[in-house]
Amino acid sequence: MLHFLNLKYSLVLLFLVHTVLAEVKWYTAPDGNRYMVDDENTYNWYESLAECTKRGLTLVSINSDQKNDALLTGLRQLNKYEFWLGGVATNYRNRGVVFRWISSGEDFDYTNWANNEPNGNGVEVCVHTSNSNYRWNDRDCLNSKFNLLCEENPNVKELKKFISLMEDYIHGILNI
Repeated sequence: MLHFLNLKYSLVLLFLVHTVLAEVKWYTAPDGNRYMVDDENTYNWYESLAECTKRGLTLVSINSDQKNDALLTGLRQLNKYEFWLGGVATNYRNRGVVFRWISSGEDFDYTNWANNEPNGNGVEVCVHTSNSNYRWNDRDCLNSKFNLLCEENPNVKELKKFISLMEDYIHGILNI
């Protein structure tokens, strides 16, 4: 029994060390948006969402050609092609399948689907980039594993700007 417990704790320790030591990269796109990338490990969509969230980030939402192009400028340098995005399908009785961004709850108003996608094969409801052209594909959220791509949550980003402005204002008043 003691041997089993030692093995169990060793595995937990190994997992924690791996999680802490997983190397992530930061990329600032030409448009000023910052992205965190883990191109060494793969995660299912739910794990990706949790990894981003615990860092105060969110899975990437792409709502324009400009943002897509700016993001791809950095991703192409990595030579990795499959990353989870923050898109997920929901099924409405009156509207059918609708893809939304998890960070805002907004319907897609911009898409970059690969040919014949989304195809909704069975349980494919989560969105990822695929192949060297980074076109989008829908995949199974739980059983598919891809690299991690997070962005600063726009709401947190605005809050940080406000706090910075307030700090500058206070320092100006107090002559610090």
